[in-house]
Amino acid sequence: MTTTWMIKTNGDPLGAVRGFLGRLWQETGLEGMLLPRHQAETGGLVPYLAQESADLATANPFAPLVSVNAARQVAQLAREQPTARFAAVLRPCETRALCANEKRSPSGVERWLIVGTDCLASFPAGDFAWRLEKAGGVDGLTREALKFARQGGIAPYRYRLACQMCANPMCQGMDLAIELLGLPVNEVLLVTAKDEATATSLHLSQITDGPASPAWVAQRAHILDAIRKRHTSTHARMVKDLAGDLPTTVSEFVQMLAECFPCQSCLEACPIYSGELAPRRFSGSIQIDDIARWLENCVECGMCDEACPKKLPITAIVSRLTQEAIAV
Repeated sequence: MTTTWMIKTNGDPLGAVRGFLGRLWQETGLEGMLLPRHQAETGGLVPYLAQESADLATANPFAPLVSVNAARQVAQLAREQPTARFAAVLRPCETRALCANEKRSPSGVERWLIVGTDCLASFPAGDFAWRLEKAGGVDGLTREALKFARQGGIAPYRYRLACQMCANPMCQGMDLAIELLGLPVNEVLLVTAKDEATATSLHLSQITDGPASPAWVAQRAHILDAIRKRHTSTHARMVKDLAGDLPTTVSEFVQMLAECFPCQSCLEACPIYSGELAPRRFSGSIQIDDIARWLENCVECGMCDEACPKKLPITAIVSRLTQEAIAV
């Protein structure tokens, strides 16, 4: 049995994905599904736990906005409801954060069905707001963004710096991946299971439109290679162009954050931060080695950048530290 299958979209890729997730829900007997939904009151895109498949009508895993990294919420729900059969639909940076957190502190999320999606990248919150108004709604804006899937996403200079730097806008190693980059999304999307056993258990042969064409798989691989090269080059340039007075060692990074105290917006937004900068209970000292390990696990989601009132390029700073083998 193949592991990659197709979903015919008939001109409505967002609707097709919602329909597929609904069929997946019914076939696997899920009790809930955590996925992003636009919140009109706040203007943000927030993870919510759908309680029934009908709730998927407002789900939007491709909206070009990231307000929060959902990895922490997945782990929290897994701990709070250890016997529940849930699924989560996550972007690549969220799956990376989830994996990093699970290695450090397992939550029992292995019981969940983790569905990763390709990421078209996202706009800064301010840009998203005016584009949303211009498009007449979040679904309209999402459909505009989806038009760029075949070429590899929205024009790079328009979106968040962390997205411009991201060389891996696709999910790997998850139970299931919904794939759209490099594809004619008004005709077809692909879904790939992590192995044949998973494809069988999820009944993909019954809830998709058949095995994927090798030509589509090859076309997608070609575009992904181009994306990696382009974003890797952008990443290197952004790190190289960092101002000389920004931190080049972990100690300098800690000092930078200390000067921002009591603001901890970047730490609160980080999906993998777990108190490494809090003084130790007995010695009252900060352990540089712990901080270095935290920084090495950075998933480059850019939530710290978005949260920082000073608009410091924290993601790029951390990337420079990790590239230089975490000089202390």
